[in-house]
Amino acid sequence: MKRRLFIFSLSLISVVMISSCGEQESDTVDETIEEITIEEVPGQDSMPEVEVALIDSSKEYLVMLSSKKDQSAFLDWRLANQEQQPWEWFAQHPISVEQEYTIGHWKDYPNTINVRYVGNEFGDYFHLMFEDSLKEVYDFGFGDNDFSGLELYDEDTFEDNPKYLNKWFELSWEFKISAYPCCDGEYNSTIGLQPSITDLKLIK
Repeated sequence: MKRRLFIFSLSLISVVMISSCGEQESDTVDETIEEITIEEVPGQDSMPEVEVALIDSSKEYLVMLSSKKDQSAFLDWRLANQEQQPWEWFAQHPISVEQEYTIGHWKDYPNTINVRYVGNEFGDYFHLMFEDSLKEVYDFGFGDNDFSGLELYDEDTFEDNPKYLNKWFELSWEFKISAYPCCDGEYNSTIGLQPSITDLKLIK
């Protein structure tokens, strides 16, 4: 028996593609999760609030999974591993070679780092680069970034703000769902996990 049938209808997700010449092209991805089933717990009439909250917070991750089997497996894992972060499931079950590389490359970095802003640039894609004292480069170009109100560059011209260029910051980041163009020189609208800035503080 099944306890409850969930219909998840996700709203349109805007995907911004940045072309090699710096112009932005808008596209949309309309993904719908049709049904997710949860096994019934004998003698339990209603779903615990914690389970409802976990499932509700999983919607944006479910859009990355193409099969109902994977969707159900992810939800089961979340319910059984409530102290772990959703990206940890994707580290164990990569949905693409690109995601496997991204998570594998970033997962062991500290979530708060002291770095110098070295600027943005367009090469194959948009790059937003920081560098630590050991010359390790951190690129947040694909991230869903929050600069904490600081304007690192002009959003129209992409000219770096001299006030912050080459200045040091305390930067916090985490894996977040982001829309970005991908991969190997292609510009296919993609939704996936990317390292994203969550807080940025100028070091005086």
